[in-house]
Amino acid sequence: ILDSARSLYGAYSKTMSIYNLPFNLMVPLTACIVPGVSACIARRDGLGAQRTTESAMRVSALIALPCGFGLFALGTPIIQLLTVGNVDVSIAGPLLSILGIASIFVCVMLVCNSVLQASGFVNLPIFIMIAGCAAKLIVNNFMVRHVGAVGAAVGTLVCYVIVAVLELLLIKRVIPSPP
Repeated sequence: ILDSARSLYGAYSKTMSIYNLPFNLMVPLTACIVPGVSACIARRDGLGAQRTTESAMRVSALIALPCGFGLFALGTPIIQLLTVGNVDVSIAGPLLSILGIASIFVCVMLVCNSVLQASGFVNLPIFIMIAGCAAKLIVNNFMVRHVGAVGAAVGTLVCYVIVAVLELLLIKRVIPSPP
C-alpha cells in the first residue's frame, strides 16, 4: 500500500508541475492588463479599455489553447518523457490530459480576474471562486470515491469551468463596454 501511495503521489506531483506551465505564462500578461485597463477607465476611454481587454483575451487564447490541447493530446507521452522511477504513467497520463483542458479555463479565469479588478470589481472574483471551490469539493467527494485519482482532476476541471464561465458572464453584465 505504501508503494502504491508513493507512486500515486509521484504521479500527481509531476502532473501538477507540468499543469502549472500554461498559466504561469499568463501571470505577466495579467500584470499588464490591470494598469492598462485602469488607465483607460480613468481617462473615460471605454473603447480603449474594450480594445485592451479584447487584445488580452486574444493573446491569452493564443497561449492557452495550444498548451491546453497539447497537454490533453500528449498527456501520457509527456509523462513518459519527463519522469523516471516510481511514477505510474497509467495514472499520471490521464491526469495530465484532464488537467490540460482545465489549464485553458484557468488562463481564461486569470484574464477575467484582471479585467474585473481593473474595472473596480475586486470582490466579485473572490465570491465566484468560492462557488467554484464548493463545486470542486462536491465533485471530488463523489468522484474520488468512485473513480480514484482521476476524480480529483475532474473536480479541478469542473471548478475552473464554472469559475471561467461565471466570470465571462459577469464581465458581459457589469462592464460598461465589454469585450
